[in-house]
Amino acid sequence: MIAIAAQLWLGGCAPRLGAQDIVPPQIQDNQLVRFSPKVGPKRKLRIRELAMSSSELKRYPVLASAPVGRGLSRLLVATLADTGRFDLLEDHDQLVQRLSHPWRRTAEGIAAHTPPVEDAEPSAFLFYAKIFDVAVCAPNRQSPDSQGLSICRTSVGVQVRIADAAGRFVPGATHPLSPQGRYVHDKTMPLFGSNLVAFDHSAMGKAVAKAMRFAVLQAIERLERQGW
Repeated sequence: MIAIAAQLWLGGCAPRLGAQDIVPPQIQDNQLVRFSPKVGPKRKLRIRELAMSSSELKRYPVLASAPVGRGLSRLLVATLADTGRFDLLEDHDQLVQRLSHPWRRTAEGIAAHTPPVEDAEPSAFLFYAKIFDVAVCAPNRQSPDSQGLSICRTSVGVQVRIADAAGRFVPGATHPLSPQGRYVHDKTMPLFGSNLVAFDHSAMGKAVAKAMRFAVLQAIERLERQGW
């Protein structure tokens, strides 16, 4: 999968859950990966791109909306900060604003770039993220739990890349059909957020949070094994 992710950078719903198989999501399906403590100085890092393909926007036009852009940017910044390994070189709220400001539909999809900074940080790593294969889910069949809720799954794939000044990079990826790429919820949960529920707390926001953390973890493990 990692090799496939590297090639990509260079160039639905799960089966029905039976009532007897339903497990509280927070215990099994919806557990987030943890980042181990970091010893030593942080690496300087700039987020350069957060992207989504046009195919996702054709299926779910709401993904091009400003609240989704802000929510995705907040999740990305929070994930990188939570690793304890990176100095993002600017205020987090300001970074979210700059990253989400250009979030809008184009012919190729969405690619929100932060502008290159010509300053005294030539050693800073560059970070890229891409979201793909979004599948927000209504239940295939009614699968009521003991409280009468209908269970379904929302899934998403995430690819990330951390590059150095010499052009070397390490990839990380979460496949949308893997446990790390799905979020189990009941059908009453807003899929993309609402007036009362921010995107970060929607079904897709929760799925992205899981998938983003796992993809970043993979990239960090490669980065540290190679001793950059």
